Amino acid sequence: MIKLSAGDAYRMNVVRKDNGGDYTYENATDARKYEAASKQVKSTAQVGGGDDDAVKTITITTDPATGEFAALVPPVQYKVTSVEVPSNAEIVFDRATIPGIDASNPLAVKTDSVTTDEGKVQRFSYVASLNLAHRVEPTFDVKQKGAPAFGDATFKYVTLNDPKGQEVPLYTTDEQGTVTYAMGAPVFTQLRRYTFTLDGYEQYVNQDDAQNPVTDRVPLQKSTVTITNQFAAGQVVNFEGADDGKFKDENNLATNQLQLDSLGHAEYTFMAGFPNITEPYTLGLNMVFDVNGAQKQWSGNGTFKAIVLGELPSGNNFVTSGPDKVLMVLRDPPGSNSSAYYETATSVTESTSYAGSFVTNNEVSTLTKLGFEAATWVGVGAGVITEASTKADLEVRAEVNLDITDSQASSTTTTTTNRVSTSDEEDYVGTNGDVFIGTATNILFGNARSVDIRPDGKGGFGVTRENVISTGMEFGTGFNYSQNYVENTLLPNLESVRNSLLHDPSEGITSNTTNEVVYVSKVSKDDPRFGSNNNDKDVCGALPPCRATSLTVRATP
Repeated sequence: MIKLSAGDAYRMNVVRKDNGGDYTYENATDARKYEAASKQVKSTAQVGGGDDDAVKTITITTDPATGEFAALVPPVQYKVTSVEVPSNAEIVFDRATIPGIDASNPLAVKTDSVTTDEGKVQRFSYVASLNLAHRVEPTFDVKQKGAPAFGDATFKYVTLNDPKGQEVPLYTTDEQGTVTYAMGAPVFTQLRRYTFTLDGYEQYVNQDDAQNPVTDRVPLQKSTVTITNQFAAGQVVNFEGADDGKFKDENNLATNQLQLDSLGHAEYTFMAGFPNITEPYTLGLNMVFDVNGAQKQWSGNGTFKAIVLGELPSGNNFVTSGPDKVLMVLRDPPGSNSSAYYETATSVTESTSYAGSFVTNNEVSTLTKLGFEAATWVGVGAGVITEASTKADLEVRAEVNLDITDSQASSTTTTTTNRVSTSDEEDYVGTNGDVFIGTATNILFGNARSVDIRPDGKGGFGVTRENVISTGMEFGTGFNYSQNYVENTLLPNLESVRNSLLHDPSEGITSNTTNEVVYVSKVSKDDPRFGSNNNDKDVCGALPPCRATSLTVRATP
């Protein structure tokens, strides 16, 4: 409701009285309605009747559906004496800041236009206008994409005695949608990627029609969001020393910036980083939205907490040789003088995953959550997890890129940097000429502190910290072998190397006085079981292990 006054000089609702030839103008007793200026805008305007104040005041009631008004009023200058919203007393306008309305020149006509959804152009002409903006505090909705709550829905607790594992629910929701987190906070898994949806808007409710209130959401278009995520990859954490487990620079954490689109929407994807190894193991998330130059805080700032399940290395690591890994196979076609090739920039992608990690009650466990070299040293005694892929340039004209897609999954893409071809020689026809492209690997071992979910001794589960040995793998020297070479040279050579390490029982070795480990087979070299694994069913039958083929390791006394 808007009230206008033209000042003491104008009374806008009077009647003329004839006093025997003399005329006087007196205040009308009844209010007078002004004609509507538009059929589309359902506003009303009237001037009061009775006393002097009433006949000098025009009261305009806005359209209950849109909050707009259009009225035909006398052409004078007006002062806005008040603006009220009877249906919402919380909306208050400062009268001192409201401009006046100059409608004194009927010839100064302005025109506005709008295009409807049907493509029609509607125009409206007017002499003067009043535009008042009421801004509410913006709302920022942050949710996890595709989930009713934040973090993982379940955790699979697996032990050596129960390889199938037990599903542990990490949150529940009731009929009202209220979320209860089993561990006291959302749980995220290190190296796993998550996507949050961000929606920023201002919500206005027009309650002029109490029976049919109108809600309007105005998106915060192009608003910049600055995100400081303590549990995301990219944060530098101390691995040792007095500040072990703390951020290297608490006041200068890594941030991400993104911009809301025209609908006020954006998606934030991140990889979970290092855990907090100090009870209660929680980390925070902070978001700041720039709204027309004003810094607005997300409601979760200071209160949103998350737990990361994963490992923080301690820096005591060692490397040992691992198995060769075949990355690409180039099949040779049948027929002499024929060959096949991978052209330059040909790519082959392989995905690797495993079902879970074994968790035991031992103080030291062997886990593989960090996988490849996910943790990179930064300075002295600190490290960071980066989302960039690991790259290795092989000497066999191929480039390998590793992307860690999850704590239990990764993909390897091998791309040829030059043309790679099979041989067209007669000795290398068909399968004999198949080419295997791959790389040797190194197995990484390191001490780490693991934050994980384990039985709490009360029939339930809780978050605990344990010391573990973490394992991973990195690429080594590349190779490019034909199948003919693998079958007739490589495998026989490897078998010879293996056999050279095994002593025949006829040598009568019963003790070890050297500085090296000595291996003694329990079967002779002419036995077909010589050098086989203890659990090899092909040589041991259906009930391995077969003790006759086991190796005796004599430790140095």
